[in-house]
Amino acid sequence: MAISAAKVEVISREIIKPSSPTPHGKRPFKLSLMGQNNSSYISPTTFFYPNIRNGESSDDARIKTSNALKESLSKTLTQFYPLAGKIKDDAFTMIECNDDGAEYIEARVNCCLFDFLQNPSIEFLRKFIPIVNPILCSTTPLLVIQTTYFDCGGFALSFSMAHTIADATTMSMFIGTWTAVAVNHNPNPSPRKAELPEFISSPTLFPARNFPIPNFRHQRSTEKTTESRFVFDGSKIALLRSKASSEKVQQPTRVEAVTAMLWKSTMAASRSIRKGTRPSLIIQAVNMRKRLVPPLPESSVGDFALGFNAKFEDVEIKLEDLVYQLRKGITEFTEKAAEIMKENKLSQMMYEVKMELYETTRTKQNDLDFHLFTSWCKLPWYEADFGWGKPIWVGLMLWEGSSYTILIDRREGDGIEAWMSLPEKEMALVESNEELLQFASLNPSVLGYQETA
Repeated sequence: MAISAAKVEVISREIIKPSSPTPHGKRPFKLSLMGQNNSSYISPTTFFYPNIRNGESSDDARIKTSNALKESLSKTLTQFYPLAGKIKDDAFTMIECNDDGAEYIEARVNCCLFDFLQNPSIEFLRKFIPIVNPILCSTTPLLVIQTTYFDCGGFALSFSMAHTIADATTMSMFIGTWTAVAVNHNPNPSPRKAELPEFISSPTLFPARNFPIPNFRHQRSTEKTTESRFVFDGSKIALLRSKASSEKVQQPTRVEAVTAMLWKSTMAASRSIRKGTRPSLIIQAVNMRKRLVPPLPESSVGDFALGFNAKFEDVEIKLEDLVYQLRKGITEFTEKAAEIMKENKLSQMMYEVKMELYETTRTKQNDLDFHLFTSWCKLPWYEADFGWGKPIWVGLMLWEGSSYTILIDRREGDGIEAWMSLPEKEMALVESNEELLQFASLNPSVLGYQETA
């Protein structure tokens, strides 16, 4: 069956509650200023597994898998108890940890997983995502999961997690804990130790304000956006890093080189459409855990992502100049944050940065290009083994109406997949950018891609 003709049918919906009630001393959970400002779901993520049947019938395998997932999820929620709660107020200052639970959806699709992976359709990928509207409110669950079963025995597991309480690091740790609980629950387990989450008092570091902060990420573009996937092989990234090097930045990182190449492509597209040069501003997300003084452990739960600015206004766009702007931006940001922390004014700095970005994007969106970049590289997405093996692919979905790019590691090797959302006219030009396509493949087959890895 052609993928375009396949249908995803929801079988059931239920609420999974923590296996043990949350102690009253942990209610409510105060949010930080960063969590307050991210009143949306983090970009939904889908893990694909080739076969979970082990010789069983499709119904028996589905029931067995579902029961194991729900039971282990219930146990995992006792450790990540805020995810089982609800937003308490319109200002997003706290979560009521009332054990309302996470939503768990089961579905099935009448096609084979490998047919989908052979020609991965981003539009069809959206059918595995349990959330359509990214904006949170007091009535929506903070964690929604959808399991989708393919006719062939393949399986997809999708996550939508509240950005108010989680960044990519927290979501990755949640998945790692859930998989460890699931494997240890197996009748013949290979015991796996899960890293316990630490609820560091981020509100102490970044106290929330008692009024909502305008969120520039929620300013939807008036133009229709579309999403594309670009795959950078490790050998091509090595060439790209060499091309992007200069006396100012002699050894660009993988992320810097790929980000610069994509940034250059988006600028070229914008200038071609608008027949002229105009400034381009990007925001690059930064995991602040190791940059705080003293640093926080990576197991710290919450949204600890801040962003630094990089701006480019020159007529001639050179790759090495963009890399330098990225390196300069992170260096200046880190130095400023360290100095501000000595004065215990980091929260004030963050607030001022957020308001400046909001005003800039609100008042200058007609004469300024604006794009968000974030890297999910070096996080163990492909280690998510619930007991039936590691995922063959991890797919992402970006919310419509924004210019946004997420970088994630390949399953094997040191390559990178870039998931990018842009206005349709700009994306068409980026997809045909000859320089970009020297280093990246446009939405290649996952199967052939894995075979050559």
